[in-house]
Amino acid sequence: MTVSDELGRFPPEAVALHEQLRSGKLELKDIQGLDVEMRNMLNKMEELTARRD
Repeated sequence: MTVSDELGRFPPEAVALHEQLRSGKLELKDIQGLDVEMRNMLNKMEELTARRD
């Protein structure tokens, strides 16, 4: 399974947020009210993406 396939298993809103974070348009500290589940998903996506890079 590729990183893209793995990222595709996350909810679309989490993927969109992750893309904004990766592009520099948004910083995690700027996002208010993220629940633990969303933070965990973003961290996992970052780990997957870092492996690919």
